[in-house]
Amino acid sequence: MLASIINDKGKDFGINSDEDLWHFLSQAGHETGGFNTLNVTESTYWTTASKLAGTYSRFTMDSLQASLNENIYFAPDYLQNSSGVANVAMCCKYGNGDVASGDGYKYRGRGIFQLTWKDNYTAFKTWYNNNYNPDIDPVTEPEIIASNDTLAVLSGLWYYKTRVINEINIDSSTTVDNVTVKINSKSKKGLTDRKERFQKAKDSINCL
Repeated sequence: MLASIINDKGKDFGINSDEDLWHFLSQAGHETGGFNTLNVTESTYWTTASKLAGTYSRFTMDSLQASLNENIYFAPDYLQNSSGVANVAMCCKYGNGDVASGDGYKYRGRGIFQLTWKDNYTAFKTWYNNNYNPDIDPVTEPEIIASNDTLAVLSGLWYYKTRVINEINIDSSTTVDNVTVKINSKSKKGLTDRKERFQKAKDSINCL
């Protein structure tokens, strides 16, 4: 499924060279844990309060701080509460409404690049409707990004095009570091794994 979609649609998203493809597979391979599934949905289920507080700035281990600041939440109260965590952690920016809107959980990461935030769902919907099927609405039905293999892959191709191909010129001198920082702007998460996947793709794939 993955190979057939890339072969059929890859050039629509600017994947025109071996390097484009190798880097895409490196990043997508890491994000999906080795393509064990295309139907990826971000988990926001936490069982350790200190890790939750250390990951998202809106959570704290200080109950007094949480009681005094309406924008800070006491992490232990949100354990084993997937929707609660997502609605707090991903509220109020990139098109998402406030905590009560439920947008954080509704527009959590899905697809092989874990498309996240209402703005990204909206932009992908516009692109997809204009180029493929005008009747698909990932904003109204965001779960379709994960439940439909084709959309899971195409949303990843769109994100890669938007964040990488449109931003940097990919050629033989482009490093995995260069591409990873575009995918994860705040950190180079999983860089070693991404480099290993890039080398594996380079060693085994010679052309589209």
